[in-house]
Amino acid sequence: MLVPRAYGGDGRTMVDAGGVLTTLGRALDPGPWLSTAVAAPRALRRLGTGDAAAKLLTGIADGTAVATVGLAERGARPCWTAPATHATGGPDIVVTGEKVDVPDAHAATTMLVVAIGREGPALLASRRRPRASRSRPSRAAT
Repeated sequence: MLVPRAYGGDGRTMVDAGGVLTTLGRALDPGPWLSTAVAAPRALRRLGTGDAAAKLLTGIADGTAVATVGLAERGARPCWTAPATHATGGPDIVVTGEKVDVPDAHAATTMLVVAIGREGPALLASRRRPRASRSRPSRAAT
């Protein structure tokens, strides 16, 4: 929905996305629409560059990619642009750290994460199926 027309998307706005989200909410749609059609394209448009971002945006537009964005980390962080997650290495980048509360991580084919690299904060994409754990909320004793 928010994928630019240049990549095969509709080039819509957040107002348009709000209308679609209202309709999906009425139907209680459990799909990864918000993470794939809104969060990932917004992150890629602001932080992504190059062929990898273009390829992912095209995949989101044509429905071959399901993406999510991992920003939150355990503990208090002053800003998502100052994560504890780090990226090191040369051609094969190794990301160390933990992202929590990642929406639709179980369904995503691509997970975008913000990590500190050699040149500061960077948006990185993992094309492998991300390892996600699902936890159930604990019930309070009554």
